[in-house]
Amino acid sequence: SGNATSLTAASLDNGSGRIEGNQLDIAATGDLVNRGGSIQQFGQADAGIKAGGTLDNTAGSIAINGKNLTLAGQTIANDGGKVLHAGTGTLSATAQNALTNTNGGQLQTNGTLTAQVGALDNTRGIVSAQGNASVTTTGDLLNRHGAIYGQTSLTLTSRGQIDNAGGSAQTSGNLSASAAGALSNAGGILTANGAHSTATVSAASLDNTGGRLTNAGDGLTNITAANTLTNTGGALGGNGDVTVNTPALTNTNGGQIAAGGALTLNTSTGINNRGGALYGARGLTLTQSGA
Repeated sequence: SGNATSLTAASLDNGSGRIEGNQLDIAATGDLVNRGGSIQQFGQADAGIKAGGTLDNTAGSIAINGKNLTLAGQTIANDGGKVLHAGTGTLSATAQNALTNTNGGQLQTNGTLTAQVGALDNTRGIVSAQGNASVTTTGDLLNRHGAIYGQTSLTLTSRGQIDNAGGSAQTSGNLSASAAGALSNAGGILTANGAHSTATVSAASLDNTGGRLTNAGDGLTNITAANTLTNTGGALGGNGDVTVNTPALTNTNGGQIAAGGALTLNTSTGINNRGGALYGARGLTLTQSGA
């Protein structure tokens, strides 16, 4: 502890221990373990906590006051742990393998959040930013029964699948969610809540069964599913113009697709709207290519 804390080691084990300082820079070429431990910074200088191996904050606490915070490791484990960034700059998290934030884990910043990871598991965890939140994964992005929030905007990008089943991913600004694989929002909430928000969602297939994929804003809502879009018992739409692009659309059993502006549905193999509702306040256009 003290005014400045700078630690560099092959490995560091702070399990159930305490590290604190006004300035904080901690690096390990191997694993950096803070299981049940506490790492705290009081000053406003940028802080860094980096591991060449695993950065393990399982059930631990990392509380940083500095403007910017950098977390890095091959793997970052924050299961049941807390990373609380009071700074208004950027919390940057980088993990070549996975960032796990399960079992009530908290990864929160008063600024911007940028996470670039091999995979994210936020099952029953919380990831939030008072500024923009951006999460990019080369593998899967899992948010089952978890919460991801970006006050200013939210961008989720996955080269694998996005699984938000029973989860919540929300913003008061513009929403973008893109998956190279499937996107599941079954029983989930994927919403843009600002008055002038836009929402852009794309995936190989999209399952919104019993889910809510909506844009409260009057900006454009664009939903694209390359293979199938299922909205069984779900709510999908926006307060502005809404465009849905998918070869096959299923909107059954109380499913609702609605636009406060114009609703445009572009399909190729057909629409199953048995027991569903399609509504465009300023027009409804159905286009079936090849028909």
